[in-house]
Amino acid sequence: MVSSEELKQMISCLEEISTSHPYLVVVLMHDVTRNLYPNDPHLPFKDNLHSLIRSKEAVLRATEIARSFAKISSYEAELSKPYSRT
Repeated sequence: MVSSEELKQMISCLEEISTSHPYLVVVLMHDVTRNLYPNDPHLPFKDNLHSLIRSKEAVLRATEIARSFAKISSYEAELSKPYSRT
């Protein structure tokens, strides 16, 4: 089972990369949430792990990936400003 500390670490790492790699936050959160369910008809799981074990692994994997991407520079997104095509 995922501990609250592991979830806090993941959220903290995702917040850190949210302006430099916002697309990655969406992809990682999708992966974490899809692992909450025992099965996925569109992406069958190849392992026989319980969904709680898979969820913990997904959280740890997302944290590791987010930490790695935090080291990669990128353009900072100004998410508070409205988009303009000028």
